[in-house]
Amino acid sequence: MKKRIDEYKNFTINNDDKGAYREYIQEPDNINPRYIKENSTSKLKEQVKVKETLNNDVTDYSQVDDDDKNSVDLSSVTSQATGSIASSVGSGFAAVAGAIATSVVGAIVVAVAFISTLTINLKLVMSSMTSLVFEVQMQNQQEKDFESNILAILTAEDGTYYEVQINNDTLYLTFEDLKPGVEYLITVKNDEKTFVKNSYITLTEEIDKGVIYSEQHNNEGFVYVQGVSLKAGEYYTVVVKNSKGDVVFTVDGTEPNAEYSFVVGEELQTLYCSLIINGQACSVSELVI
Repeated sequence: MKKRIDEYKNFTINNDDKGAYREYIQEPDNINPRYIKENSTSKLKEQVKVKETLNNDVTDYSQVDDDDKNSVDLSSVTSQATGSIASSVGSGFAAVAGAIATSVVGAIVVAVAFISTLTINLKLVMSSMTSLVFEVQMQNQQEKDFESNILAILTAEDGTYYEVQINNDTLYLTFEDLKPGVEYLITVKNDEKTFVKNSYITLTEEIDKGVIYSEQHNNEGFVYVQGVSLKAGEYYTVVVKNSKGDVVFTVDGTEPNAEYSFVVGEELQTLYCSLIINGQACSVSELVI
């Protein structure tokens, strides 16, 4: 061994052009690469390097001293454990993110949910021995309010039952073929709310104050008043409304029989004509244009 070291120290390179020079190599502390020589002041013993195997996942401990087993590289194990933890944490974050997203979507759905502000009232405009006529008064109606059927139901103790659907353009409700002097309960409701619930009694005797009917010719509407009976100082009012409740024609009169006309226009619609005496509609007629 000493001879080989001397050869390393006196190794000479011949160069014809530039002459020869000697390169000195510092002697290593330990030329045997199998051992790591510790500092003389260190209390640690010389340690043997771990022998590598062809299997990257398994370390062969059969040829390693006990002290060397503590110096095994745990990077692969750490990587696998870290991957598992990262995967679990990632899944946890994904689950939390999904839950938050679902909550946000739910909140948005609630925020944009339709809220109805519709109100409906009924006003009795005509009562006779065999019929009841109501004016439908609606406020804050929207198209979505009528996606669920709104029904006006008229019932009596004897089991009599009438049902009429209320639409966005309903202005009057007419119930005919009723019995005289009978109490009828009318209820207006949909699946979620009851708007009206009142009782009305039909007349026991017929009080004839007049009648009104209507018809159309070309672009004109005609209203006929017949058999009106008035007391001194009384007068009647003819009122024509469209399906939105807007007044399109009105006139006051005192003649028992009269004829009135007005322009109806070309729009397809239904008009409601009323004969009103002392603030009460005593006769109602529909005019379909």
